[in-house]
Amino acid sequence: MYTFPIHQSLPSFLIVLLFFTPATSSTEEDNQRYSDCSPSPYDCGNVKLNISYPFWTPGRPECCGYPKVFGITCNKADNSSEIEIQSRKYHVMQIEYEYQTTTILDKAYFAIDDNTICLRPSSNTSLYLNLFSYTQRDLNLSFIYNCPLLPRYNEPYYNFFNCYSDPSSSNYTYFTLLPAITELSTDCQVIKSPILEKNREELEAWALGFEAWNDILKEGFEVTWSLIDPDHQCWDYVKSNGHCGLNQTYHHEFACYCNGIPHPETCPLPVFHDLIQAK
Repeated sequence: MYTFPIHQSLPSFLIVLLFFTPATSSTEEDNQRYSDCSPSPYDCGNVKLNISYPFWTPGRPECCGYPKVFGITCNKADNSSEIEIQSRKYHVMQIEYEYQTTTILDKAYFAIDDNTICLRPSSNTSLYLNLFSYTQRDLNLSFIYNCPLLPRYNEPYYNFFNCYSDPSSSNYTYFTLLPAITELSTDCQVIKSPILEKNREELEAWALGFEAWNDILKEGFEVTWSLIDPDHQCWDYVKSNGHCGLNQTYHHEFACYCNGIPHPETCPLPVFHDLIQAK
């Protein structure tokens, strides 16, 4: 059967519409994602953050952040930027996208009055281990309480903490930086809480007062989200002038939103750059 060429059977303007209308619509959508997923300033209280993938805030499109866990909200009651991890709320103090790290503070410490004599961890800290992990800038602090008086040979490793000790009832409190705790009475209760490694020397010397102790706990600790981006793809996207987002088809993969066109990898170099390189 003979088939008429398309240019003989359709007016030229219909051919233009046929080929270019879908592309234009797609381009507009891609441009919108590029705009939506650009880093946005987020002010809450005294902390100013830049929100970008994997973090998101209410109203930011789903494609611009990792689902559920990385949501940040502003608690107007205490002016904290809140993130919830394992049903526990933390204040987001800092985000470093280049290093895939964020510094967070247990909300139990955030709103504490400055007149509080000494803080203590309330429960063990736990993370979503498939999403977050501790970093080399963290140090594990073990807070030990309701203990009998420890033998003197333990003293170099266990620091006596008189703030929560009650000799009249033979309940004593200690803290240690030992990675593993052994030879303690079964009566002792242990809470493990991360702090920043930079405070190790002060704590080992135990030459600081309770005010400094409070300050150390209120500095928070650092976590990384490198587990969801082990190849550091998102930062490569940013360096190529793109914005990182979530692939709308395969939700566990990244998309690099460039100006007008999404790419599975980094944004392509501008045409003029290729021409310069060719000379």
